[in-house]
Amino acid sequence: MKRISVFGLLLLLFLAACTPFMYGVPQANWDRMSETERVEAMRIYERNEQARRKAAEEMARTRAIEEQTRRLAAEERARHEEREHQAASERQQRERELAIRDSRGTHEHLITPFISGKTLRWETDALGGQNGTIHVTSTEGSTFYLDQRNNKNTAAGVVKLDGMFKDGNVIINNRKWGETWVGTVNNGVISGKINNKYAFLIFDKPEASVTIKERAHHLPALFVSGKTLRWETDALGGQNGTIDVTSTEGSTFYMDQRNYKNRAAGVVKLDGTFKDGNIIINNRKWGETWVGTMSNGGVYGKINNTYNFRLFE
Repeated sequence: MKRISVFGLLLLLFLAACTPFMYGVPQANWDRMSETERVEAMRIYERNEQARRKAAEEMARTRAIEEQTRRLAAEERARHEEREHQAASERQQRERELAIRDSRGTHEHLITPFISGKTLRWETDALGGQNGTIHVTSTEGSTFYLDQRNNKNTAAGVVKLDGMFKDGNVIINNRKWGETWVGTVNNGVISGKINNKYAFLIFDKPEASVTIKERAHHLPALFVSGKTLRWETDALGGQNGTIDVTSTEGSTFYMDQRNYKNRAAGVVKLDGTFKDGNIIINNRKWGETWVGTMSNGGVYGKINNTYNFRLFE
């Protein structure tokens, strides 16, 4: 008897599936309905279809949001793990280097100018000239950590730097902008190159009690004692040669010039100064005044306000 009931139920379901419908109403019932009833049935059917479609769309949106949330969370976890792994690797590397230094009895960190709590100034000829401050937040042996601010790009806020004093060189990493600053210390001033391309200087910040007029105009990194530069000008059909920076005193510098097109002139002594953003060079032997500004790692300007010149490395 039970098998007969199950068979009958299956038969009814099969017949129902095969029964044609009009707007959700079996065809036989539809044929007996009045026009008004049919209109009402169509309205109800369309309303139900809209509700079904809306529910399906809402479910699809919910699933898409959930999937995106899961994906973003997974990506953030992966980034966090990568940062943690990189930080751990860097800490281990610093510890190994410090252990090597200690085993050799060397203490390079004792002569580094980066002292915790100290604020320094920096400038570079990159991007037409940038400058700002660097605050030493902490030190660990020969390793130091800095907060950098750029006066020409205040929107960047504070940029975290880390660096070390190694083999006589100062090495600073700006991981946000992908920069490596490598330089040396000379008379309390750190000078060197950013990514082996742009010149930079790092030096003590003047005390607040010093007036603006009393502050020294620190020379651009291009003018460092012992550095050899190249020069060229369109004067006299084109001249070129080298300039050796022999010494500096505050914002003043002294140079030896050689002219490849006039070797008989020998070495010509020049003196110059950095004032109000301008490089002013005096060639007293030939009665010339070279006035220029820093741009793209070099100095560009005019000789006696007539001929073009440039200085570069």
